[in-house]
Amino acid sequence: DLFCVDSSGNFFTFVENRSILNKMTSDGNHLWDQEINPYIHCSDLIVDELDHVYLGGYLRTSKDPINDFSSPTAYIVRTTSAGQNTWSKTIEFDDKIDRVNNVTKMVVNKDGCLYAIGEHKSLIQDSESERTPNSWLFLLMLMPDGQTERQILTDLSYEGDFYLDCSGNIVQVKALSWRDTLIVSKYDNTGERQWMAITLSGDRLRFFPLFLVGIVDWFAKQRKKGRVNPFTGVWENPT
Repeated sequence: DLFCVDSSGNFFTFVENRSILNKMTSDGNHLWDQEINPYIHCSDLIVDELDHVYLGGYLRTSKDPINDFSSPTAYIVRTTSAGQNTWSKTIEFDDKIDRVNNVTKMVVNKDGCLYAIGEHKSLIQDSESERTPNSWLFLLMLMPDGQTERQILTDLSYEGDFYLDCSGNIVQVKALSWRDTLIVSKYDNTGERQWMAITLSGDRLRFFPLFLVGIVDWFAKQRKKGRVNPFTGVWENPT
C-alpha cells in the first residue's frame, strides 16, 4: 500500500487489494474512503500544493490483485482533496509487439502541470519457451486539466532508479556489478542527456563531460595530423 501527506499533514493511503483511497487527519482520525478504478495497480501516489491527489500505475486485466496481469495501458487518475475524481488518463504506444506500460514516478510543478515517467516493457519471444523482457523509459507531461502536452517513448533503457524534479528533469542511478560502481545520468524533460557521472567504491563523483570533451579533442587533433587506421592498417592523412 502507498501513502502521501498533504500540506496540512493529512494522510492519503491507497489500499491495493480493495482499490480504496482513504484520507486521515494528522492525528489519525479517519475522514473518508473513496473507491478508485477497481482495475488499477498503483505504482506511485502523490499530492500537489492544492491537495489534488494523483495515482499512477497501470490497469490490470482482472479485478483480482492475485491474478495481476499487467496490460498495455498505463493509467493516471487525479482526485480532489475530498476524493472526487477530476480526470483520468490512459497511456499507450502504437507499436505492434507485446508490451506493458506502467507509470512509475510523478511530480507536479507550481503551475499544476504533471510530469511523469514510466516503463514500456516489450516481451519479444526468442523461443517457444522463453520470453525476454526489454524495457524503455517513457516521458509524459500533462496539463492541469489532464490534456497531454508531451508523450515521448525514449530509447533509454529502463534500468536502475529514477528521480524527478518539479521541472520534469530526470536523474537515473544505475549500479554496475563490478567494484561497487554507480553511474548517474541527468536528462531534461524531453529525454536529452545533460551530463553523466560515476562513483567508484564510494569515491567522489567524477564527472564525465570534461573527460569526454578531452577525448573528442584528442581524436580531432590526431585526425588533423593523420594516423594509421587501426582497423585497416592504412595511413590516413586528411591533407
